[in-house]
Amino acid sequence: MRTYSLDDVYETRKRRDSWWTVYFVDPVACRVALPVANHTRLTPNALTVLSLVLGTVSAACFAANHLIAGAGFFYLSFMIDCVDGKIARLKGTGTPFGLWLDYVGGIGSGSSCAPGGWRTDSTR
Repeated sequence: MRTYSLDDVYETRKRRDSWWTVYFVDPVACRVALPVANHTRLTPNALTVLSLVLGTVSAACFAANHLIAGAGFFYLSFMIDCVDGKIARLKGTGTPFGLWLDYVGGIGSGSSCAPGGWRTDSTR
């Protein structure tokens, strides 16, 4: 099994991305991707499913008005979503199904969190 370096992981970053991803998510995602690539057999699809589960937990936290926990789980979900793409590009294991799963998972997590994030509780 090939051993990857942090420079190998950095080469998988997208050329253009949002400022939030570049400054606050990618630095963590690259460091998480390195041990995942070198020491686990996790597939990009398994990471996408994990991201979707974390996104669902985030939505539940937002709906229950636990905004800080919801934000934390949303960040973790998005960061793992970034890791899955890095692993797919790094190992060359991306598939059309994986691309679709990643797309649907990202939309599902974001759209399920949005109503809870916008929720205001006027009874408090």
